[in-house]
Amino acid sequence: MKFKLILLMFTNIMNYNNNWAMAEAAKGGHMDKVQLMLNKGEIAKQSPPVVSSKTKPFGENNYNWIMAHAAEGGHMDIVKLMISKGAKEYNRAMVHAAEGGYMEIVRLMLYKGVRELSSQPFDAPLAHQRAIGYDQAMACAAKGGHINIVRLMLCKGARDYNWAMGCAALGGHMKIVRLMISKGADDYNRAMESAAGAGRMEIVVFMINKGADEFNWAMAFAAGGGHMDMVKLMLDKGANSNILFEAKPLKIEEPRAHFSINDYNRAMAEAARGGHIDIVQFMLNKGANNYNEAMIFAAESGHIEIVNLMLKLGADDYKGARAEAKLHDYIEIIDLLQTYI
Repeated sequence: MKFKLILLMFTNIMNYNNNWAMAEAAKGGHMDKVQLMLNKGEIAKQSPPVVSSKTKPFGENNYNWIMAHAAEGGHMDIVKLMISKGAKEYNRAMVHAAEGGYMEIVRLMLYKGVRELSSQPFDAPLAHQRAIGYDQAMACAAKGGHINIVRLMLCKGARDYNWAMGCAALGGHMKIVRLMISKGADDYNRAMESAAGAGRMEIVVFMINKGADEFNWAMAFAAGGGHMDMVKLMLDKGANSNILFEAKPLKIEEPRAHFSINDYNRAMAEAARGGHIDIVQFMLNKGANNYNEAMIFAAESGHIEIVNLMLKLGADDYKGARAEAKLHDYIEIIDLLQTYI
């Protein structure tokens, strides 16, 4: 019995590795490798019982997974091959193709039978809460600046204009930003924050002129992206350390949060996570003093110089920072913090 379990585990691992290798080959457009692996039987049609988070979203049919990767790379021939093998998750492939700007694949997926699955409210705060449908395809196309696909999704009924505007702001695509506003988008603060994090000054100024005023959060996004000019603009507009606010995520997967209400501290922590020591120093000069938070964020991302700086300033949550470094195998930081424990 034990031998059978070990054999099953080994088989599952081999199947997963083969499936992942084929997905990467499909994304790169290597039809010869895909065909070779198919001919050799090195693709398990069904996902193994032990799967990773990378495989779960694609359902049990691994051809769906491979089709999505091929769509992401714009490789129509491999997409059609996977359809002939039984791939049917057209929604996901459409979204991947939309982000890359591959109109022909988007149209093929629509023809094959994309279903609108949206069931979440349109003011849902996190992108992953939306179902995979026209709204997500529009948002992904907006981020990539593919206005023709954006317009196609509008024709199909996409109407989460704020989501698409935020993605367009992140990508720096003013024409799509204006299009979404003409449709009714009005979450100027979220768009400003996205643009600030990506250093899109033109769009940030545009959003401020439209009425965006959450400068504290935009400053944190800008600090995380390493955009000193944007940080200073937010300070000029009124970002300060005395405003209380509801903590909200800077990353999609990050929960609504436990971070300090001192905006300089939040900006310093985000700069530490990004490794932007100049902005860290700038925030220190402004009065940021949550050294532990900044040290933990720096340890999480492997920035030993900032970890050292926070230690010198008095940070003492050695175990917390070491735990974050250990999760990502930052050996130098692990060894450094061990000397303090």
